[in-house]
Amino acid sequence: MPSKKAILLTLAAVYGVAGVFVGLAVTTDKAARGFDFLLGVATMVCVYLWCRADAQSFARLVGRWPLWVAIFPPIVLPLYFFRTRTRHRALTSTAKAVAYYVGICALMLVLAVLLSSFRAA
Repeated sequence: MPSKKAILLTLAAVYGVAGVFVGLAVTTDKAARGFDFLLGVATMVCVYLWCRADAQSFARLVGRWPLWVAIFPPIVLPLYFFRTRTRHRALTSTAKAVAYYVGICALMLVLAVLLSSFRAA
């Protein structure tokens, strides 16, 4: 199983490639919807793999938490953190997860806007 850091770097790379692709190739609404679906699936896979890698560091088995975290991350990921960590570490981990997601979305947006301006020119 890949490390948690490798999975997060892969997710950032996926969002970077997504920004490049959106900026250069997505021109119709139908293509954007299909691309959003594929990006969502890639995000779910990376979140699932990250949660599985994270669960291995705990002595007790966490059951199906990785699956539920991958399907409903905004709701279940904080619950997973509170179940597996102390209150302070859970709050810190939740804040880091939100900041990371905002960061990779910003990366994708900046790349898409920059490259779409080149396409328009």
